[in-house]
Amino acid sequence: MSTDKERDRKIVNIANRQSRLITWRQLADLGVTWHGVKSRSERGMLRRVERGVYETSFESGWPRRAAAVCLALGKSAVLSHRSAARVWDLNLPRLKIELIEATVTLGHSTARSSEHLLLHRTRHLPQRHRVHRADLPVTSCARTFADVAMYYGKDELELALDDAMSKRLLRPGSLSALLNEPAMRSRPNSRLLRNLVEAWLDGPMMESVAEAPFFRALQLAGKTPPALQYKIYDGREFVARVDFAWPDLKVAVEMEGARFHSSPRAHALDLLRTNRLVAAGWVVLRISPLAQKSALDQFLANLDRVLRERGAVA
Repeated sequence: MSTDKERDRKIVNIANRQSRLITWRQLADLGVTWHGVKSRSERGMLRRVERGVYETSFESGWPRRAAAVCLALGKSAVLSHRSAARVWDLNLPRLKIELIEATVTLGHSTARSSEHLLLHRTRHLPQRHRVHRADLPVTSCARTFADVAMYYGKDELELALDDAMSKRLLRPGSLSALLNEPAMRSRPNSRLLRNLVEAWLDGPMMESVAEAPFFRALQLAGKTPPALQYKIYDGREFVARVDFAWPDLKVAVEMEGARFHSSPRAHALDLLRTNRLVAAGWVVLRISPLAQKSALDQFLANLDRVLRERGAVA
């Protein structure tokens, strides 16, 4: 028969595996009665944070509340939608209120949405769509984008997607495959997301948020797809790696925002790098990631002229 000290040790061991949280059912399985919970609360060992959930380490903040909500909802629960976007640190506007969004499978929870909880139910949530991040059960990054797209417009989703891809939070192929599943194709903004991810499907991964919108502009303009992050050599000597390149024509495009000149020395080195490219026979065009549509259209016209002239020379 377990003593109170033995039960306390077991309580701590279980809670330590669950972000310092434990459920009433787990306490009851250890033989702890309501009186036992009350006495432990009075001496500071337990504190109620959600219905049927207690904490052993009294911390505050959104992550602790989110973990407690998932424990209260049961094993099928995961943070989803805008709460999952917060866990993944996606570049999307956050809610002003501390709302928690979670998803459970049908038949696994009788809980209902409330002022601080928005509960989604699904018939099936595949295991590949469930992960743990920062010790929290959460939908995968790809599933999070599919879920959260309903709340945002094109510009917000485009920026968040490009940022997540640049940080290697997800693979373009996995998101594309998910969005093309029959159950996902009819979701709000699913088609928009499929169009946005197309720029990431071919060639190597882009390395900055600024590169993806420009790559999409090249696609819309019908330009021959460039090589990304192309390494240029002069003979056997490495000269530079450029953002976009048409190697056969020796034409390169550099995104100014991708290389921040943090000092006069860095600026001088960049000038030297550009001069070496020109000496090796390359034409180097530069564009700001902040270019407005009119400036981008003019840049694409200049690029088209250079490519045609270089093609004629070749």
